[in-house]
Amino acid sequence: MSNIKGPLISSQRYLDKAKVNDRAARFKRFIVSVYPIVLRGQQYTILMDGHHNYAAGKIGWHRT
Repeated sequence: MSNIKGPLISSQRYLDKAKVNDRAARFKRFIVSVYPIVLRGQQYTILMDGHHNYAAGKIGWHRT
């Protein structure tokens, strides 16, 4: 399991709200692909895949 360190960088511009809400209601584990990188001495985390799961996980986290 990776922790997100530093600012999160994501190229996802659109999230399907229905897909996010469905996953938040059904899933217990949310898997995303991230890549940590250091640019000019600053730590960032790039969200490579799993944008809908990441958004659903944030909703699910607040529901518990």
